[in-house]
Amino acid sequence: AGLQRIGKTAFSDSGLRTLHFPDGNLVIEEWAFIQCSALTEVTFGQGVLCKSWFQGTPWYRHLSEETTDDFVVVGSMLLKYRGDAEELRPEDFPAGIRSVVTGALTQALKKQRLKKITFPDSVEYIASGVLTGAETLEEVHLPAGLTVLEGCRGKKLRVVELPRALRAIGRG
Repeated sequence: AGLQRIGKTAFSDSGLRTLHFPDGNLVIEEWAFIQCSALTEVTFGQGVLCKSWFQGTPWYRHLSEETTDDFVVVGSMLLKYRGDAEELRPEDFPAGIRSVVTGALTQALKKQRLKKITFPDSVEYIASGVLTGAETLEEVHLPAGLTVLEGCRGKKLRVVELPRALRAIGRG
């Protein structure tokens, strides 16, 4: 079965330079590689689920700066959305997104325009903080296959559709 999980802060602030994650059902917990100031190369195999981005690493900084697209995606993970739409529909997201990592919507939510999100059915995991602090967000429609939602808070939030497959809300 091999490696199945890399825990929180497991390699944070380390001297790692290169990471390669092979194919397999591997979950990378939040902040596992935060502040790895030498990390410049990361590759992901199929089946890797990452809960948060690699904040504080040259790899993430370069990735964020090199693309001008509204969506920054690596493998099946949405790392960042920086658009300014009032509504995000499933067809707006890049195909094959399995996870939305911590901080992925922060930039868009700070613009205070986004009112409604309907995630695509491919999304299985939405990390903590993704939907937190959304001052203008009114509706969230979660995908049928979502199994974990770590949080969903917003002052104007009035509609949240919970799918049948959902096994957990919040941390626990």
